[in-house]
Amino acid sequence: MRLTSNVFMIGFAALVLGGVVFAATMASGPKIKLDDFAQCISDSGGVMYGTWWCSNCQNQKDDFGSAFKYINFVECSSPGGKDFDLCTDKNITAVPVWETAEGYRAIGRQSLTTLSEMFSCSLPEGYVE
Repeated sequence: MRLTSNVFMIGFAALVLGGVVFAATMASGPKIKLDDFAQCISDSGGVMYGTWWCSNCQNQKDDFGSAFKYINFVECSSPGGKDFDLCTDKNITAVPVWETAEGYRAIGRQSLTTLSEMFSCSLPEGYVE
C-alpha cells in the first residue's frame, strides 16, 4: 500500500512539473526564425555598422537573435577603444548605422519593420512587432 502511494505522489509531482514547464514555454511565445530575413538584408547589399561598446548596437543584434550571424556587420571600434576609428573612411560618427547598397543610411536602432521596408525584405509570416 505504501509503495502505491509513493508511486502516485511521484507521478502527480511529475505531472505538475510538466504543466509548469509547458506553461512557461507557452508564455514566452513561439520563436520566429529571422534567418531568411537577415540573409535577405545581406543579399541586398545591406550593412550594419556598429561598435562593441554600443548598447543600441547590442540591442539591435538581439532583435535578430541567432539570425544576426547572417547580417553583414562592420565593427567600427578597435578593441578597448571608444571611438569609430575603424570606420573613418565611411564617415561613421554615430552607431548603429544601417546602409543600403545605394548608400542610403538610417542612423540608430531600427525596428525590423523599418528594416523590412528599407531593404525590401519580407518578415516571416506571423511576425508581430
